[in-house]
Amino acid sequence: MTYSRHWVRLFIKGFLSIAFRVYYRSIQVQGQRSVPEEGAVLLVANHPNSLLDPAILVHLIPRTLQFGAKHTLFSGPMGLVLEAFGAIPLVRAQDDPRGGRRNLEALDRYAELLGQKLATAIFPEGLSQDDPQVVPIKTGAARIALKAESAADFNLGLLIVPVGLQFEPRRRFRADAFVRFGEPLKIADLAPLHAENPRKAIRELTARIDTALKKLAFHVESQENLPLVERLTDVYFQRVRKTGLAGVDRKGLRGELLYRTAACLNHYLQADPDAVATIERQLERYERLREKAGVDRQLLEEAAHLLPGPLAPIQVVAEVLLGAIPALFGFLTGAIPYYLTRGVSNKILANTKHPPTPSLFHILVGIVAFPLFYGLEIWWLSSYASDAATVAFILFLIPTGLFARFYVSRVWEVVLSSGRTCEFLDEAQCRHPHHPGSE
Repeated sequence: MTYSRHWVRLFIKGFLSIAFRVYYRSIQVQGQRSVPEEGAVLLVANHPNSLLDPAILVHLIPRTLQFGAKHTLFSGPMGLVLEAFGAIPLVRAQDDPRGGRRNLEALDRYAELLGQKLATAIFPEGLSQDDPQVVPIKTGAARIALKAESAADFNLGLLIVPVGLQFEPRRRFRADAFVRFGEPLKIADLAPLHAENPRKAIRELTARIDTALKKLAFHVESQENLPLVERLTDVYFQRVRKTGLAGVDRKGLRGELLYRTAACLNHYLQADPDAVATIERQLERYERLREKAGVDRQLLEEAAHLLPGPLAPIQVVAEVLLGAIPALFGFLTGAIPYYLTRGVSNKILANTKHPPTPSLFHILVGIVAFPLFYGLEIWWLSSYASDAATVAFILFLIPTGLFARFYVSRVWEVVLSSGRTCEFLDEAQCRHPHHPGSE
């Protein structure tokens, strides 16, 4: 049984390595050296994307990682995978109000694994949620850590590694994933407090974990401030695209800028709320002036990288014509599995009582649909074409499929941008009758 689990884990890790490269545009990883190669470690992470959260940790961590999952998943199609990774069933209060005893057994299992100096992970928020906010975390992670250390007289050397997870855009194909590992938290200093008042020690450690997660995750203290964070990000995004951000792949600039803008706003809401109020007033003034001038905000903040003046329409036509053939090839070869993946995964989700995240089902269905249809296409072509043509077909199959998706969004972007530019120039000439060419 252990042997078969080993091969299932290897297969899943290999599958995730391929699937994540296709599904995510980029995976931005920071601070991975914080995870020790050996010894007892408890990863504590926020939970924005259901089963994809432990999946991305399993993909990144070379050690065998054991994690908790809600008990309802073990009876579904994910049961085999969860059991292969030694996942620990957790009973949420909203699923079973009488599941407290089973959760105590789960905490004991976590502590036992840590006592064996293994690597484990838990999501202390207790639920996966869509808001860009770390909700008040449960005490389970702190109870596990203190239980494991107290069983070893606080000589276990357990490290708690906080992990911030962020996906931008959320739950979307070709999104950017961000995994931020923080500095490990040591808990040996809590030994005297735990001996005197265990509950107070649990609260103290829970507060430390909460503070660490809020620094690493995309966290906005108040939902009322989210529009301000997004708006500030839009204003500064083009400038950041020119200057870059240290340690961040250019593909992930917007997600990282959102994260840093939220962290900055959270700080100043406490340290200098007047400065935040001033920024809001300046932003409102900017919007009024822009609207009064009749300038589309996308024209200022979301440049489509078009050449100046009359060269822009020429660039648009050139991009449309040059990209049409590879985009058409990618659409014809990839449209069926693409839309089939979306349709089947949505149908499964609609009929599942306790569905995990949609993006996970997209990956699972896509890993079957795309190889199946691509294999049929290659088989059909090899029956009628030369070997050289078949090899060329195989080489261009995946790149052109991805290009087709990019092509549609790019054409839409440059056409609209070109149209907005012309409209803006026409309006400017109307407002200034002595402008050359306005006669």
